[in-house]
Amino acid sequence: MNNRSYGKIGLINVCDVDYIIPEVKNFVETAVDNLKKRGLDIVLLKDSITSELEAQTKIPAFLHNDLDAVIVFLGAWAQCPEAIAVVREIEHLPFCLWGLPMYEDNTGKLDGTCSYVSYSMIKGSLDRMGYNYQHFIGMPDDNEVLNEVKNFCEIAITIQKLKRTRIGMVGGFSVGIWPATYDHVFLRKFIGPNVLPFDSYTIIRRAEEYSDSVIKPTIDFIKSMTRIDSSVTNDHLSKIGRLALSLKSICDDYSLQAITVKCQTEFSKEYKMIMCVPLAVVAEQGIIAACESDIPCMVSMIMLNYLSGKTTAYGDAFNHIGNMVKFSPCGFAPFSMVDKEKRLIAKQDKFAGFNGINCRNVFMPGKLTFMRLVEDCGSYHLIYGTGTGIETELRQTCMPAIDVELDGDINILLNTYAGQHYAFCYGDITNKLEMLAKSLNIEMIKV
Repeated sequence: MNNRSYGKIGLINVCDVDYIIPEVKNFVETAVDNLKKRGLDIVLLKDSITSELEAQTKIPAFLHNDLDAVIVFLGAWAQCPEAIAVVREIEHLPFCLWGLPMYEDNTGKLDGTCSYVSYSMIKGSLDRMGYNYQHFIGMPDDNEVLNEVKNFCEIAITIQKLKRTRIGMVGGFSVGIWPATYDHVFLRKFIGPNVLPFDSYTIIRRAEEYSDSVIKPTIDFIKSMTRIDSSVTNDHLSKIGRLALSLKSICDDYSLQAITVKCQTEFSKEYKMIMCVPLAVVAEQGIIAACESDIPCMVSMIMLNYLSGKTTAYGDAFNHIGNMVKFSPCGFAPFSMVDKEKRLIAKQDKFAGFNGINCRNVFMPGKLTFMRLVEDCGSYHLIYGTGTGIETELRQTCMPAIDVELDGDINILLNTYAGQHYAFCYGDITNKLEMLAKSLNIEMIKV
């Protein structure tokens, strides 16, 4: 896997040389300390930038800290030349502009460093120059602005991770699912991930080379994660374990953060083992996993995973009743997204042509965020929303599912369907998702 560490955020104070006063130093130190208390790894440029020449000579060495983003902090009045010189040095990274308002001095009277004035002027210049950046006004002890800056930092880290994400696509596209297709170069340029193709035979060949002793830990892991129906034989478990280990080894060998498999028909009909459980296994081993080789949905799952830090899944938009929509995949459900006592794997015997073992699970109830990244002709847009998953039965007695009472209007979803697969994770992370979309210049449609 990619061993690069993420999370270093640079902070550069910019101000006119005549405004380097004790209050400014205190504001900078307070901002750094409060952001560190929120779990951020802040790297401070030791000296304030007070001129174009200082920006050009000091910042290149500062960037050797392997930063994921930069906070341009206006501790006091700064003119455009030095501020824009800073931006020109760090413009390849996500950055934000942080200005300070007036504040009360020890006597209760309003005082200031002219940061607010400078912020207004520099923001106008950056907007006119067409930069895509975030901007904040607030004191360094203001919890609201600190949380906004933290969100920016997490989004910036996500953007950097997306640029370095490698997705394994096994077996190519499900040719009948056209929204699952994508433009490789376009995705790489504007969203970030690289997609590496693998043949189904590569997975099968590896799987069949493993000895029983090699796959035993994987089988033991499966037994520790879920109940196993009596319809599942030892031969079934052996085949599942081999395929799961094969997927994991491919991810390790090629430094993949995510993997998706075209199951129908190579695995489901020819090899006679659907990939539902092997994918659920690797999803619990730190790999973002899905079936059907729907790359836009796969990238949606990756975004939700990076933003939430939680395991993600997807489901087909299968039905709706009133404002409630049913999301239901064809047999894949990560174990940790299912109440432990309800986890079960069983032989798939309801649908001819889908041979093997599937996850016989319903997802846990709770608040969730759902989304789908959609590739248009020359651009992207994002459909997203929140809802509450309720207690749900298996779909058609054997398929994973979750019924979601939407917070928004079902008619918006119906009118914007751009594919059947929707990624979801638990929790409401729409604020972060919206900031990410803005940073990537992706149009948003909220349900």
